[in-house]
Amino acid sequence: MAFKDILVHLDNRRDCPTRLALAVRLARRHAARLTAIYVVPHPYFGPRRDPESFAAEIRALFADELAAAGVEGECLCLDWPVAGVSATEIVNLHAYYRDLVIVGQPESGAEDRAVPADLAEKVVLGAGRPVLIVPYAGTFETVGERVMVAWRGGPESS
Repeated sequence: MAFKDILVHLDNRRDCPTRLALAVRLARRHAARLTAIYVVPHPYFGPRRDPESFAAEIRALFADELAAAGVEGECLCLDWPVAGVSATEIVNLHAYYRDLVIVGQPESGAEDRAVPADLAEKVVLGAGRPVLIVPYAGTFETVGERVMVAWRGGPESS
């Protein structure tokens, strides 16, 4: 299956550059367009630093990775409080228009509450698209060489 449009969720976690590098490699392999989505957290959940500075760092990291790989794409920075819906709903809405969604696995015990702990689970159940969950630990030079398919005849499988 060829992917023509890939969505990757970026955040403030330390595993974000690994996830982005994997997304860029997949986009390059499939000659796909890569869209990054960064959801500016609600002030209640957000980090002590200015969220706009995080967004600027994410944009710069994304632009550098795309330029180095020669991949076409765009970075969307969307404001959770302005949108009025949760970060998960924002990601799921943008997932409808993509062929693949890449999100990170939450790190157990992490204190960062800017990203909902159940984001990956809710994207899998709500996006209606294939979802690749990248573990928070490790590096991933290859992906998709060995595939496991599990099926259950319910809404979760669709």
